[in-house]
Amino acid sequence: CLRRLCGRTVGSFGLPEPPAEPLAADAEPDYDPEHQEIFVAEHEGRLTADQRAVYDEVVARLTNGTGGVIFLQAPGGCGKTYLENLLLAKVRSEGAVAVAVATSGIAACLLEGGTTAHYRFRIPLRLHTDDNVCGIARRTPEAALLQACRLIVWDEAGMANRAYPADELEGA
Repeated sequence: CLRRLCGRTVGSFGLPEPPAEPLAADAEPDYDPEHQEIFVAEHEGRLTADQRAVYDEVVARLTNGTGGVIFLQAPGGCGKTYLENLLLAKVRSEGAVAVAVATSGIAACLLEGGTTAHYRFRIPLRLHTDDNVCGIARRTPEAALLQACRLIVWDEAGMANRAYPADELEGA
């Protein structure tokens, strides 16, 4: 876009150039379990009482296999992202797959290995169409990643668009 608009690149602004080839999006990065374990050991003790309660609940559910959905809502600056990154590291320290997504790109950048939910789950941007389903095909690396996933952290999930076509709302 910069080349087209002003004939310059991001490098001319002192920023790193993007790679020539797109990164492999379908694969989860390889996380060194030992490095993740060290991270968890260093940061578990820093949790506040409220963070610890959520952390213990999630770890307990992962341990006993009950799973479920936990919605975490708190004002900005309370350490939600810190807690989310610690949970991701905890799962990855055990050699399991943990997927980190966020509704906005900015929030995704703050999660270790994070990307946008639209990108990871192939959520269509135009929801008012006849084919408004996620575009992940069976037997693809993307599908395999989600099947192998032990934990999904979705930051800012409450900000995701949950629009329905008008005719569906009339019958509700």
